Amino acid sequence: MRDDWSSGLQLKRLAQDKNADILFWVGCTAALDERVVKVTLSMVNILNKAGVNFDILGREETCCGDPARRIGYELLYLELAQKNINLFKTYRVKKIVTLCPHCFNTIKHEYPQLNPELQGKDSKN
Repeated sequence: MRDDWSSGLQLKRLAQDKNADILFWVGCTAALDERVVKVTLSMVNILNKAGVNFDILGREETCCGDPARRIGYELLYLELAQKNINLFKTYRVKKIVTLCPHCFNTIKHEYPQLNPELQGKDSKN
């Protein structure tokens, strides 16, 4: 169900096209909540109209781990974060765009604590 929102769209997956400039990290809510899927589709439309070369992970995308960490389930957070960090490395992800403020905060501020390579050059992004 993770990428059901994208059915009918011709979106590239990083597994098939490793040359994207940007990974569009959809996030759990934006992928699974029918009310928010409209926003996700609008974002895809904006990225396409702007000519942005982006891919999604599709079914490879999992939770960023933020909810697990917030309720104190640190082990699950670490497992999810490490899996995602490994995917970023495998696909040589350089930039990520996401709609979710929780995913943004976790990926931007907490993942670099686990893997300093992820620390961006510009801390204002």
